Amino acid sequence: MGNRGDFDARKIRNICILAHVDHGKTTLADHLIAASGGGVLHPETAGRLRFMDYLDEEQRRAITMKSSSIALRYEDYSVNLIDSPGHMDFCSEVSTAARLSDGALVLVDAVEGVHIQTHAVLRQAWIEKLTPCLVLNKIDRLISELKLSPMEAHTRLLRIVHEVNGIVSAYQSEKYLSDVDSLLAGPSGDVGDENLDFLEDEEDTFQPQKGNVAFVCALDGWGFGIDEFAEFYAAKLGASVAALRKALWGPQYYNPKTKMIMGKKGLLNRADPFVEVTVSSRGEHVLAAAGEVHLERCIKDLKERFAKVSLEVSPPLVSYKETIEGEEFNPLDSLKSVSRSSEYVEKMTPNGRCVVRVQVMKLPSTLTKVLDESAELLGSIVGGKPGQSVKTMETQRSSMVDNENPIEAFKKRILDALDHDIFSVNESDKDRVEKCKDKWLEFLRRTWAFGPRQVGPNILFTPDSGSNNTDCSVLIQGSSHVSERLGFVVDSDDHDVVSETSFEGKPSLCTEAQSLESSVVSGFQLATAAGPLCDEPMWGLAFIVEACISPLDRLSNESEPSQQSEQYGMFTGQVMSAVKDACRAAVLQKKPRLVEAMYFCELNTPTEYLGPMYAVLARRRARVLKEEMNEGSPLFTVHAYVPVSESFGFADELRKGTSGGASALLVLSHWEALAEDPFFVPKTEEEIEEFGDGASVLPNTARKLIDAVRRRKGLPVEEKVVRHATKQRTLARKV
Repeated sequence: MGNRGDFDARKIRNICILAHVDHGKTTLADHLIAASGGGVLHPETAGRLRFMDYLDEEQRRAITMKSSSIALRYEDYSVNLIDSPGHMDFCSEVSTAARLSDGALVLVDAVEGVHIQTHAVLRQAWIEKLTPCLVLNKIDRLISELKLSPMEAHTRLLRIVHEVNGIVSAYQSEKYLSDVDSLLAGPSGDVGDENLDFLEDEEDTFQPQKGNVAFVCALDGWGFGIDEFAEFYAAKLGASVAALRKALWGPQYYNPKTKMIMGKKGLLNRADPFVEVTVSSRGEHVLAAAGEVHLERCIKDLKERFAKVSLEVSPPLVSYKETIEGEEFNPLDSLKSVSRSSEYVEKMTPNGRCVVRVQVMKLPSTLTKVLDESAELLGSIVGGKPGQSVKTMETQRSSMVDNENPIEAFKKRILDALDHDIFSVNESDKDRVEKCKDKWLEFLRRTWAFGPRQVGPNILFTPDSGSNNTDCSVLIQGSSHVSERLGFVVDSDDHDVVSETSFEGKPSLCTEAQSLESSVVSGFQLATAAGPLCDEPMWGLAFIVEACISPLDRLSNESEPSQQSEQYGMFTGQVMSAVKDACRAAVLQKKPRLVEAMYFCELNTPTEYLGPMYAVLARRRARVLKEEMNEGSPLFTVHAYVPVSESFGFADELRKGTSGGASALLVLSHWEALAEDPFFVPKTEEEIEEFGDGASVLPNTARKLIDAVRRRKGLPVEEKVVRHATKQRTLARKV
């Protein structure tokens, strides 16, 4: 092996071999020892001698029980190779080997794939911050035993690499979330660009083109990487080694005509700008198109031109929103409902330290529409710095007056929307109008956040500073920085004075309450992103969240807080869950309603087909707006609103019903709440006489749509499997 004193300490590396049991660690070590020279192990006996299993029990059981090491030479480096056990009973040996090492060879059986111990060794390598190299062993079995084709073998190896990268990515996500929590828990002034460097997405850890993935057969002593094939084909194709190294793994191919390495054909969303492709939380690819015919064409192109594989296509998905019943034509009724202190939902964290009270009201319809249409502008104002928001909004100044401040223009749109809704109801009563307007301006000065995703058409208001608190509890005041950026609040000094007086004598609770503000906002974001009816986003709602925290019991010992943390989880997570549950419960308490998208439909039909056309519209739940006859032609023009959920197959049914005489044009118009109560149960005598008792009432349209969405998402659905059961009768009866 040579004299160890001949080596520089900077050229000594400790490398351990980690893997699941029987994935080939010791066999690989034999060939590494034989390849290093020195005469310690003959190449012909490598792979069968199991040189690193020096105990008799290890040789008899053919399993590694103790970690063992050997010094090897590789060029100018001295490598201390450590072979570790793969059985879970000897995990302490694995931990010790990883702690002493600089890098690790992580072996995965190409046939068996990733196992439970593979997860464990990857976590150990991540904790000890080792430089890993993925070794896919036993790839000969893919050919000799499984009889896989080259494409099938490539797909299997690709899946294993993706699975291992997914495991490492999960560990990176844990660190990411902890870093985010620590950043959000810190003072708001410390959040800068230098603190957000770690938020950038990292690339996959294991990539064959980077040289940290090897494909080997340890038993026969051969293996290869991307570099070997890149050097082999470089001279043959006349390409550079670096270019081939990047091209030999992934969706690239060699074009013999152009003698160039070509990438995969363009994705569908790049070939068609009207297509959006996203991935759902369940891993399904969601294809969004401009209409039914466009969607069918895109699916056909995806099967025949782009992916060229068989696809399992689901029925068309339709998005919905969730809101509450409210007097859209009288905004003062919403304000009155909020002013009643008894109409709130109260939730408590599992450890009993935080009590959350939530009130909800419905926003004016015009204001909701403005917020929904201005999501991008709102994101630039709320998400970016004030100077950046102005710069971003200048690009959308087409709808604004020239040389006008974009923030002021957006603020004016909000105020105009409020004026429109208020004046449309109370044109004659000026005092009532001013009172309502002042009340809404007061609420807008307390804007804490928008949701979901910080830009949605739902608002979170800060609690009233005059809320009654007990002597031992402290109210989480929140922050009105969103109102400041929108220009509704000029200075937040008054808010700071109120906060200081309310926290007087409670410095520890003051700090804790400020750190929990982000948890309240996160709970609001989660609630508005998935409503209680069918996990669809909420629409046009305003929430007032009052969260009061109380100190720990002074008589409790010091170990009790840690015990509570272990029993109930982190306090920040408890507050977040309590706020989310309280917001969802408040919506259920205020008569929730489903909101569906509506098409504006323009139909042209001859006079003789008006009857069949109206029959089709009635079956599709359409609402006719007007009809008029075109002068100088026998055609009628009909305008109507058709729900998007009822539009699939509408054109075909219309052509069949009118023998091809009618044509329709559909354009997305607006969102509209269904007036039907999804939880309707007859209560009055008139309702019972019309609909029968609760057991015989069939689900209405709103309930059917909700149940369909819940089934698609895998949520529980309350339904009767058997409606009219009859007792089984036998053919013969014994007397």
